[in-house]
Amino acid sequence: MSEREATSDSWTPPRDAPRRAGHDAFQVRPSQLTGALIGDRYKIRGYLSRGSISRVYLAEDLETEAPVVIKMLSAGVAKDANLRARVEQAKSSHVPILHANLVDLLGIGETGAGVPYLVMEALAGESLEEMLRRLGQLPVDLSLVVGRQAALGLSALHDAGLVHGDLCPSNIMVLGAPDEPYGVKLLNYGVARRFRNLCESEGPNAPGAEAEPLATPSAFTAPEQILDGIFDPRGDVYALGIVMLVALSGRFPFQGADSSGGYYDKLSRDTLDSFWIDETLDPRLEAVVTNATRRHPENRYPSAAALLEDLDALVGLSNKEVTLVPLSRTPDHYEPRTEQGRRALDRLAEQTRSSLGPSAKTP
Repeated sequence: MSEREATSDSWTPPRDAPRRAGHDAFQVRPSQLTGALIGDRYKIRGYLSRGSISRVYLAEDLETEAPVVIKMLSAGVAKDANLRARVEQAKSSHVPILHANLVDLLGIGETGAGVPYLVMEALAGESLEEMLRRLGQLPVDLSLVVGRQAALGLSALHDAGLVHGDLCPSNIMVLGAPDEPYGVKLLNYGVARRFRNLCESEGPNAPGAEAEPLATPSAFTAPEQILDGIFDPRGDVYALGIVMLVALSGRFPFQGADSSGGYYDKLSRDTLDSFWIDETLDPRLEAVVTNATRRHPENRYPSAAALLEDLDALVGLSNKEVTLVPLSRTPDHYEPRTEQGRRALDRLAEQTRSSLGPSAKTP
């Protein structure tokens, strides 16, 4: 990406770049659901991919003849009573958020067999995870623009009273051809957690606010989410900081990444401690990553909008001074706020000791 593109107000597509993909832009595989009609409107064309709790299909919207993507929960997961209650709540309160950096969520429903699904626009491009697998790491200017557009999407979610809760490279879609990317959209925010008005007297990060266990944490999950299941905008800020770090360096800052050792590592030391991306890196960019990935949420940027202000300065859209934010909590350490969190920390420490051997000591 050229310097001009990196410092422009928006990452604009080439004139002939398709805003949405056609059916022939996807490689689908046959499925038992091929030809099935979902919601009396969407005809399944084939199978695209699967995640830990869902399967993704390409379908045709019979009303518009346009391709759409349907994300359907696995049948076993769909039987979970708590998850079904959350889906029902999402269906009743769903209000589309239209933003250039968020995938259009077109609907939420259930199949005749009672399996919940999401309907999303079909996008031409590749996930950031696929891009990093292909390239190893991104140039600094491209990393900045990807990070800035992701921050714009997160800011829109936060303004709507939502948090993403699962931001990672697989949930960031880079639009356009592999050699000519032109934009970013965030995926999989359809079941994002609401944080506004939960505990108004004590704030959204009060003990117990949105304190739900996180079944599948990732290398991008904030400490307070891993231990206490607490979701607020600062968790999304942390995740985006780790995403940018991985994009810049091509590697994870913690040992074991998605292992118990990796989770304990991120809980026990600073993100950039003994981790250097590039000696020539702009110190302002290092400050942004540090501000975003501190262990205690009160030591991070308070919102995606605050992170965005510094990213705007880095790409030349403002004259704001970018510096390390002073610590509100010293030292920068996150202590579990619930008994469940304390047990989780003890369990991670024990699992880490076991994996390292009988003579190993955890910090």
